[in-house]
Amino acid sequence: MPEENNEHKKAHIAWSSIIFFVAIAIILLLSIYYRTTLLQDMGFYEPDGFYHFSVIRAALANNFIVPKYLSISGWPRDTLVAEPIGLYWVTLFPYAILQYLGVNYYTVMRLIPILFGLLDMAGAYYLVKYLSKDRLLGILAFLLVGFSMGDAARTSALIYRGDGFVTIFLIVALILLLEIFKREGKAKVYFAIASGFFLSICNLVWNGGPFTTIIFLLIFLLSVTYYFLERNKEKLLDVGYVLIALAAWFIFVSTYVFSGLISPPTFTGITFVYIFIAIAIGWYISYYITKNREKLHLHHFNSIYYRAGLVVLFSLVSIIAIMIVEPTLITNIFVNNGFTVTNSFSATIQELQPPTPGFLYASFGTELYLTPMSIVLLISSYLPGLQVILWIVMALLLILYLFMHIERSDESVNASERILSERATIKFNMDFPMIALMAYFLVTSYLQINAVRFNSLISIPLAIFAAYTIFWLLLALKHKKLLFYACLFIISIMLIDLAYGDIGYAQGITQADNINPAFISALAWFGANSPANATVITLWPDGSVVEGVANRTSVTDSVGAQIPPKAFLFASWLFNSTPDPAFLTNNETGSPAYLLVRYSWLYETSGIFTEANINASQSNFYSYLPFNQINGKANATTSVIAFNSTYSSISAQAIIRRNSNGTQSVEAYAVNAGRISPFSYISFYNMQNGNYSIIKQSAFNHTNNQVFLIIYSSIPRSDGSLNVTAAYLLNTGMAQSNMIKLIFFCNNQQCTWDNNKATLQLVYLNSDTKIFKIIYNATK
Repeated sequence: MPEENNEHKKAHIAWSSIIFFVAIAIILLLSIYYRTTLLQDMGFYEPDGFYHFSVIRAALANNFIVPKYLSISGWPRDTLVAEPIGLYWVTLFPYAILQYLGVNYYTVMRLIPILFGLLDMAGAYYLVKYLSKDRLLGILAFLLVGFSMGDAARTSALIYRGDGFVTIFLIVALILLLEIFKREGKAKVYFAIASGFFLSICNLVWNGGPFTTIIFLLIFLLSVTYYFLERNKEKLLDVGYVLIALAAWFIFVSTYVFSGLISPPTFTGITFVYIFIAIAIGWYISYYITKNREKLHLHHFNSIYYRAGLVVLFSLVSIIAIMIVEPTLITNIFVNNGFTVTNSFSATIQELQPPTPGFLYASFGTELYLTPMSIVLLISSYLPGLQVILWIVMALLLILYLFMHIERSDESVNASERILSERATIKFNMDFPMIALMAYFLVTSYLQINAVRFNSLISIPLAIFAAYTIFWLLLALKHKKLLFYACLFIISIMLIDLAYGDIGYAQGITQADNINPAFISALAWFGANSPANATVITLWPDGSVVEGVANRTSVTDSVGAQIPPKAFLFASWLFNSTPDPAFLTNNETGSPAYLLVRYSWLYETSGIFTEANINASQSNFYSYLPFNQINGKANATTSVIAFNSTYSSISAQAIIRRNSNGTQSVEAYAVNAGRISPFSYISFYNMQNGNYSIIKQSAFNHTNNQVFLIIYSSIPRSDGSLNVTAAYLLNTGMAQSNMIKLIFFCNNQQCTWDNNKATLQLVYLNSDTKIFKIIYNATK
């Protein structure tokens, strides 16, 4: 009989292991699928990736040494490569090995983010092991990170960003920190130093790395406060090793700065020394009082109110000291590291805007409903005016998890049997792993509530708390069969919906900033048909793509030469009605040889308005209305085309008549609230060859000073009825702007831009891009 039970137990263990590894394999395959759909596109997801590609290309031309300055960025002056060197080592290190297998650095750079996504999943799996040894909790965390589009937003193919690489190093640093509380003797010191080293790697791969140091500082402060209130001198002594980790971090980062590997982040130099001294003194006082409370005859120390008062007093003294010694500390942490919008130029960077409900749901799906904190995060996106209050509410809701305790199973139980083998209880239990995860969530949720770019940073702690919530509920209900299966059904539906939503999101994602095959093709042509020293002026996001694809020098780009004065000059000129390009020859612009123009600029006008300091009262003067519904009918003599827009009640109609003598006549008018308003001008533009015509209506009195622009193609539409592809109603300022002139009214035959400073010669045109050679008139 014992032998039968033993055989049954072995069979159960074998099947549990098979199910576990099959589940892991399925999750892995789906997670990889979500992160590879962009591989069908050329290049990288956004302009920054093309800039980083240019730096890596320059490093390989320099024997794997990352250059201090990138010569093709920021004409007429080479720009400093300000990104930390580790961002480029992420590609250079594996390429140094894989090159011998025939793998090029372009492929490594496009695929390496996926590896970091898988590492994030593994890191979350091992991190939750400090909360429970049960495999189910690990699988849930593994799944929720793998299915998180927030994490995939920085760990998918083609997306090359430092915030996609930083997370795994932070997780390793946290795991090593948690190990301190499990080790004895000198091992604690070794783990503290190792934790500080991996924390320093965060600064080595991303300029935004200081947020990780804030997490460690918050872990320290929360731990000292709690264990002091608990009068636990043993745990307070262990918390002291966090100081060793922070000291090790400071030494490593200072070494990187001294050797020129990174630029000084916020927490270096005297700033960190002040903070370190303050928290070290606070820790020592807390530990000394706790250890020697009887010797010191602190009769009131047994009172929790007395200890809490001491904490409040020391906190106030510390805050006052910081305000006196380093009053701009908090501002430097969250502003100078690009965490918030600080000026009109950064306001045009979409990733620095606060998240919308749609953005949050696209990033996390049904995962948003699995923790009370994430529900409040979603609510905050509906109520931006209450974000500070709601962030405080989010922080307070973490207290719930201090009561959602799990009674751990006997360590002797085989790991493969630990599926819901533990017990959920409701009692206060604040151990160090939960303190660390709370600090992780607090810092990243603060970042997420302020800017969309941080969805990848919060994805890990959000997934962990969501997994813990599911796991605790299943444990709490496992003996109440009806409720257990109802809960399991609801959670399964939510996870299936999450996976299904991710498939749709992954399939629908496209490259940012209107990067598309036609744009890439134009730049490939330019790289093959222009001098190696050719210089280009264009909008700053497009400048990075010029550098990456064409390997030509740009005046501005999205990283090194993202400089407000340059962007302002160009943006202001684009909306100027006079063609004078005198700004081209100043010290900021340096007389570039080429001008690159894209049709997509028309859809980016709100950002260009801001860069040009065009205020809201002027914006209507420069506005336009796209007509996205075009229908027409035609007979032998007349074509009638109706234009409607889902953005406005205004519609338009154009009538084209073919006269018996072979000529054509055109009439067009706007219709608004039943009133007809003829346009002063009708413009036609051919997308294939750049030909255009501007017709002034004279058949009747015109009453509308707007311009009606009709875009057509030489290729008829698939239905054979019309070859009109788009149409716009342009207000006066927009119609007269240089941007419209360059996009539509400038070709090989004539150009409304010509003047006595310089002329333009169209050298390339496709459905996305125009490239002009700038010919300066030195005699005038």
